[in-house]
Amino acid sequence: MFSGNKISLVSFYLLCICETNSYRIGSKCGFPGLPHQTKIEPEKNIYEDGEEVTYRCPDDMVYLKTQVKKCVAGVWTGHRSTCGYFTRNQLMRVKIIDNNSGEVVFEGKTSNYTTSDFPASFYNSRGTAVTIKEAHKPHKWYFNFSNPISFDFFSLNIRIPKSIPLTSSTINQIDAIRVKSVHIINEPHRNCTIDFSTLDRSSKIFWFWCTVNDSITSDEPVSISLITSAAQPIAILGLHQIYFTKLQYCGQPQVPLLAKHVSDNEEFKQIQCDPKVAIDANENQLSSEISIKDVDQFLSCVDDEYWAGNPKCLPKKFCQLNYNELTEEISSVENAYIFNETKWYAIEGTVVEYKCKTGFNLVTNSKRTCLQNSRWDQNDSICFDLESHGSKEKS
Repeated sequence: MFSGNKISLVSFYLLCICETNSYRIGSKCGFPGLPHQTKIEPEKNIYEDGEEVTYRCPDDMVYLKTQVKKCVAGVWTGHRSTCGYFTRNQLMRVKIIDNNSGEVVFEGKTSNYTTSDFPASFYNSRGTAVTIKEAHKPHKWYFNFSNPISFDFFSLNIRIPKSIPLTSSTINQIDAIRVKSVHIINEPHRNCTIDFSTLDRSSKIFWFWCTVNDSITSDEPVSISLITSAAQPIAILGLHQIYFTKLQYCGQPQVPLLAKHVSDNEEFKQIQCDPKVAIDANENQLSSEISIKDVDQFLSCVDDEYWAGNPKCLPKKFCQLNYNELTEEISSVENAYIFNETKWYAIEGTVVEYKCKTGFNLVTNSKRTCLQNSRWDQNDSICFDLESHGSKEKS
């Protein structure tokens, strides 16, 4: 049987490549988890292999990225959704330098721009308060904010000022804008990389993901620098919006199949194997290699806002897999329970198909089905030796 640390109730197939003795496995997934303030579509308890879920942020109309997870071989692939909440941190001062000449093209204080819906650090709908000319040239921007702040994402929205007529040409110009060399000046150990960008007619929106600050929290106001440039001429460019976002995770944790919630609150949840259909691997001799200290079925929202802990569930009823490995080998399996990468269980409805090794031939049907009473529908030998079978018939 197979072993590892992934759990899922699966409908899977095994394609035997006999030369390498390897298998390709596909399987179902349980509930993928639902971070705080996110919505998931579709929402259900069991997902088919290859099925995708889409996360959206109903309270975050600025973060426009499509967020998707995919069920692949019983495991959810893709990042956690990144919905969060906006933080107030007023943009106090902007300085822009032409990187080619070193000339300061703008330096000045900003007003406390904001919106009624979102606490923007800076908001100017016309894009005329902070502007640069010949915006396609490399320009280095310095943003200084009012106070220290904890954040995970920040967005930069730049636009063609509203005083410029909007044409297909100007839309192409703004789409050509690129941003690089993003740094948090007073937190040099943090790295900021672009998460995604999107075009909104006369505006280009950039979202930047910044790594966690592992050093001592600075008491200094936040300062950020970045460089903009474009591949085609842009007469003028204006600063439109800046937002900071602090992510909120936890929410609803992943729930593997054969497990269920038994308690629920904001910071502590308990998920355990459903006693009607499963037992905990920590209490089962079949999985003695897993130490109870390594697996905690009580989930808590820890400091980094990830759920900690995970139950390991085994089906209560399963058919014992007994066959003659000298004469037979498994060619495919359907509707089994995958415990991890190298261990699976034949549960009710599991169909195992065998094939005979070279020199042997089928005696009975090559398929066996696991029944409700944890017994196979037939137990006769599957393959026989051609030579010995022929000699028996002669005698």
